[in-house]
Amino acid sequence: MRKEFTVFKADDALRTVVETFVPGDVAMMMPVVDAAGALVGIVEPHDLLRTDSAEQPLKMRELARQDYVLAQPGELVDQVQRDMMRKETENVAVVAAGDSKPVGIARANDILQLRRWLMEEETREPRKQPVAGSQ
Repeated sequence: MRKEFTVFKADDALRTVVETFVPGDVAMMMPVVDAAGALVGIVEPHDLLRTDSAEQPLKMRELARQDYVLAQPGELVDQVQRDMMRKETENVAVVAAGDSKPVGIARANDILQLRRWLMEEETREPRKQPVAGSQ
């Protein structure tokens, strides 16, 4: 899970967001939150390419997508992965337990990297422990 990410306010205008954010700061997905900080949805960088008009400015809440899995810290990766497969999405928004404020984000690739690391750890030879008293 990535703990550092850009968050957009639901009532911000798309035009304002595009004019003020720094492209290098954009992660693969960014949570959109309401005034209380509760998760409304997510946007991906390509969502910011949408255009609006001066008469009908888009708000971030209108761009916010629902194609993500909601998870909590400490939740088993296997369960999150099953939920992702059921919902057919690569996006995971992690919210604090008993809260809906985002504390992390993840994607399918993050889970694959974790699985690869675990497999590599399982196949490594165990380190030989010195016998007590010997050097």
